[in-house]
Amino acid sequence: MNPFAFAKVQPEKTSAQLLELLNYQLDLFDKYNKELEPRKFDPLKRYFKIYVRDFAGASELREKLMHTKTTTEVREVLKSHDS
Repeated sequence: MNPFAFAKVQPEKTSAQLLELLNYQLDLFDKYNKELEPRKFDPLKRYFKIYVRDFAGASELREKLMHTKTTTEVREVLKSHDS
């Protein structure tokens, strides 16, 4: 799956940009989880591989993210990675 599939030119994204996109996806998940109906968290995990790749420590970070159960936990893992 390519989140940039409809871009005319496929841009190279930095790891920071990819993680920013992941945070945006988490925001959207939370928003629609509240506004529409409760959604299952686990299907969201398939996107971790899309956004968390091609940088030092990506594999370890992805492994930690796979053990999360909420978007809050994902944000905590991402925040601790930034530190």
